[in-house]
Amino acid sequence: MTSLSRQLKKLKKAPTQALAVERDYSSLIFKKQDAESYDRDDFYKIGLAGLAGMKKLDDDFDTFEPELFEKKMLKFNRAIIGKEESNELNQKIDKILLRLSPYFHHQCCKEVLEWLIYKFQIHSYNAETLFLTFLPFHEINSFGRLLNILKFNSPDLNWLEEYQKDAAPIPHNILCRACQSGRSYWLITALTKFINNSILVDENYVNSKMQHYFTFLVSLFSTLIENRGPTMDDQLISRFVPFIGISLKSNLESFKYCGIMIACTLVINVSLSDEIGKNLLKLLFHNFDISSSEIIFQTATVICERLELNNLPKKTILRLLTQHDVLQLSGIFQKLMAKYEIAAFLGPFWRILIEEIISEENEVATKDFYTNLLITLFDFHRLSDRQAEVAFDLFLDLIESKEEGKEKIFPKILRKHLRTMIIKFPNAFDGIKKRRRKSSIQQLMQECKISNYLVGN
Repeated sequence: MTSLSRQLKKLKKAPTQALAVERDYSSLIFKKQDAESYDRDDFYKIGLAGLAGMKKLDDDFDTFEPELFEKKMLKFNRAIIGKEESNELNQKIDKILLRLSPYFHHQCCKEVLEWLIYKFQIHSYNAETLFLTFLPFHEINSFGRLLNILKFNSPDLNWLEEYQKDAAPIPHNILCRACQSGRSYWLITALTKFINNSILVDENYVNSKMQHYFTFLVSLFSTLIENRGPTMDDQLISRFVPFIGISLKSNLESFKYCGIMIACTLVINVSLSDEIGKNLLKLLFHNFDISSSEIIFQTATVICERLELNNLPKKTILRLLTQHDVLQLSGIFQKLMAKYEIAAFLGPFWRILIEEIISEENEVATKDFYTNLLITLFDFHRLSDRQAEVAFDLFLDLIESKEEGKEKIFPKILRKHLRTMIIKFPNAFDGIKKRRRKSSIQQLMQECKISNYLVGN
């Protein structure tokens, strides 16, 4: 474009002095002085070129809000539309920004954004959404350019002024620091809200295309948790728990796994109460399915072991067991016991089964179900010494808490199985004998009809 052409274009779209209106030349692609030389037709062509490029990356892209690229939009003026129309436009912009989210490093994505910035002033009207949408790319220069043109209205974002001024990307450690700033911990709350809104906009797309965002969240939140560790206060923990809760209850696999990783990081690095631990377990088993069963039980084991939980949320576990056949729980447990050491979870889980077996409130059929399940899990081929020792501890606990004068606590079939277990795991039983009351050991041996010569004095 010649110098004369640029001057003519500037004159063509010069601000109307009488109306005191000054054109906003904010641009993601061009420097301000270069952006001034382009008119609306040029930006429209840039937008269409970006749209064509996005179709190559995402076959369905042109089916989302195509009216934003219709030629009639050249005459559209966002400043004069009503509230209802503005809300509808915001919904359309939310949808298209979500579709663009994974592709920020592509030039065609920036070209689409250039049109949206020029025509719909999304850098002003939708600044916060734009910021959160592309925040996973916070360390690249293009994000710094985007940051430079955003016009925020909230004091919660004042910490960005330095980076906006310099059009600079935001280092990871600065984002971690921002998560801890302010009494409201705005960034953690905003990211939680953004994910929730994105799921409402397009649940399937979030699950299939937003892995980059969940990876970013795991990295950001895990770094923050690891850095703060034991010094993390209850107020900051309370900001993470809602996010973890929503993610663990989610039907979206990628979101659920994101929550699982953050939950594990939290319990490993921070001292949490038993109540929080049990609540995490309730959420973890809320939408249990076979495909994610392995990671769910592994996570439950981490929670139980790190928090040293002796009890699980009983109603949650019993509700899970009502789907035993559908979920094939026995097979899942046997597979896990063969591959991993999950004694920390099995202990409190077995405790629930044993309590249900000896409960006088349960019918015979119910007791038989729990007894058969427990015997199935006491699989001698898969049981480890540690797991056997955990089981012996549970039976001794119940013997020591039994009603006085009650001779037999456990059903005959269970006593028979327990007898074989004691014989097959002598090392585990020896460990128990060294630290438990002698009278309790003798009571257990009597119930199982085991003489001293079988296990040694």
